[in-house]
Amino acid sequence: MTNKMVGKCNCCGDCKKYHASRGIFGTNVAVDNNGRAYHLQSGDSEALAKSILTDFAGVEVANSFYREFIHDFIACLPVQGFTIPGEAIREWMEDKVKEA
Repeated sequence: MTNKMVGKCNCCGDCKKYHASRGIFGTNVAVDNNGRAYHLQSGDSEALAKSILTDFAGVEVANSFYREFIHDFIACLPVQGFTIPGEAIREWMEDKVKEA
């Protein structure tokens, strides 16, 4: 397993936070990476899950786990908006690897 698989970013995977707000034009995701902010492209739940996982752990992980991420995270989040800490994604990914 590589560092990317367990969600390590340039400083550490746990420092990232994904802040999302849902509106009539879709979901806007702002990423706070240890004080540096940027936005992700998103749309429906599938695009949202893939964007977050790709940013956090890379394309290979996103393509492998996005359906489970939708079920375990995206579908459970409030409509008004939400924050997903990087630590929660890392722990979730570690659990998925243990299940495999």
